[in-house]
Amino acid sequence: PAGAGRQGACYPFLDGLDAGPTQMIFGPDGALYVGFMSDGSWYPERARGGIFRIVPEGPTGVSVLRAESTPTGFVVEFTEPVDPASIGPGTCDRVHRYFHEYEGRYHSEEIAHEDVPVQELVLSPDGRRLTLTTGPHVTPRIVALQLRGVRAVTGEALEVGEVYLTVHTQP
Repeated sequence: PAGAGRQGACYPFLDGLDAGPTQMIFGPDGALYVGFMSDGSWYPERARGGIFRIVPEGPTGVSVLRAESTPTGFVVEFTEPVDPASIGPGTCDRVHRYFHEYEGRYHSEEIAHEDVPVQELVLSPDGRRLTLTTGPHVTPRIVALQLRGVRAVTGEALEVGEVYLTVHTQP
């Protein structure tokens, strides 16, 4: 929760699952176990359920640690300091927002697609937080941020530049 409102954020980190994850847990071996399911009508040609065991292939790189909406935009926090030289006009020039019109069925239609210009990008002095100013929010909305060209101070590129947030009420 952010103040009196509800927010959520997610970041893609894994491709190739057969259906929607329903549970995730780290096992004693350090692997991530992902349970998934489908009712058969979502993807009739795929498995209806199972467990994937995901084993890290090495150290993780610079990533998005968290993201949240603010009264005038968004704040994205990184796992390590970001190089200020990698933040500029091409980093994120707009955000995309839309919502689902609930129709009583799974995955209702997406409506009200809109691109909103980013007016200002400000990196905190420690390089860990990027503030994006977009102006007041329209609610409820799902918002997609695409961060391009971001690098850690070590020179390593941001692993995944996609961030999705739900903004149900004004923060």
